[in-house]
Amino acid sequence: MTQPALNPVQPTMPVVVGVDPTRHEPDAAVLAALLARATAAPVVAVAVYDTLHRLGSAEEYEPRGGALARLSAIEPAFHGLSLETAAIGGPSAAQVLQDCAEERGAGLLVVGSTHHGITGKIALGSTANRLLHGATCPVAVAPIGFAERMRGIDRVGVAFTDREESYEALRVGAALASAAGAELYAATAVKPIPWSAVGLAHPYDVETHLKHLREQAETTLRRALDDVRPAVRSHIDVFVDTPVAALAHFSHDVDLLVCGSRGHGLLGSVLLGGVSQRLIHRAACPVIVVPHGTERALEDLAGAHAALDPGHV
Repeated sequence: MTQPALNPVQPTMPVVVGVDPTRHEPDAAVLAALLARATAAPVVAVAVYDTLHRLGSAEEYEPRGGALARLSAIEPAFHGLSLETAAIGGPSAAQVLQDCAEERGAGLLVVGSTHHGITGKIALGSTANRLLHGATCPVAVAPIGFAERMRGIDRVGVAFTDREESYEALRVGAALASAAGAELYAATAVKPIPWSAVGLAHPYDVETHLKHLREQAETTLRRALDDVRPAVRSHIDVFVDTPVAALAHFSHDVDLLVCGSRGHGLLGSVLLGGVSQRLIHRAACPVIVVPHGTERALEDLAGAHAALDPGHV
């Protein structure tokens, strides 16, 4: 059953955040609050409790009470924001969160990492993993320990691979950077030449070829940025490395990393490719995955914030 709203939700696409009632990590809540403040969006915090399990004793487990208590504990993170909380029972947290996001027309769904991982990295639990393969709106994942080292949003990063979904990610990154008053950092990678091929080529030819590839990649990315609106201060990084390794390294230098989901698959549904899947596990900052065709949701949220802020440039 949905709880009454603490504050009435405004007629704007909300940020929906999943709150694990069995854990006390505030990472997802802090990331949701950060993004809600940047976009002036209302927040719907949802704690999904298990309706199937009981304690080992004869006494029935009362998970709903724990879910409500956990929701109360994270309320201070959303001070000054429009917040609604809901404790909902169900056998699948991922399904409940996905249904809630669809019903509310969410612009963004935020979840945390599993605690079985390394602090400062994203370790996908079953709920986050299912959402990243089935959600119909952008999904943000917070690394373990993010709340303790959160520093705001000054540098929005975008992973670019010259595919349609990357152009969508660029637009989302620019919109978020504009709303947050941040700078946009776009990165792409040029694969190094295999050692087997290097041995057959003159070192000068290898260096020249790599230089040409870097220049091509930089030109493509620069043109893509020139077409992005709103225009924001931007920077380009071209790495000579495998895409996953390059972008994982890049994630240490930005506060937020946006990447697209695979361009093929159902429109409006996350379908992670190999690069996105591995990048999420290695990223050192929060990652937002944008399903193909849903970038408009976050663009609209950021645009609404710009319209509300007379001093926004």
